[in-house]
Amino acid sequence: MEKTLRGIAQYARKNYLSYWIILGIDTVVSVLCSLVAYAVIHYIAHVPMSDRVLCLLVGVSLA
Repeated sequence: MEKTLRGIAQYARKNYLSYWIILGIDTVVSVLCSLVAYAVIHYIAHVPMSDRVLCLLVGVSLA
């Protein structure tokens, strides 16, 4: 029984940890892309950047 539990724990640690790392990297990349797009669109449109809108964008990017 103990050997089976250790095997399950090793399998979960080996496989699912890498998925969480990939998910974290993907989240960081998507937030950075959203921030760059926000800055470029506001720069091109000559619209002043608002801190409130920037915070909302980050929140939507993380959701």
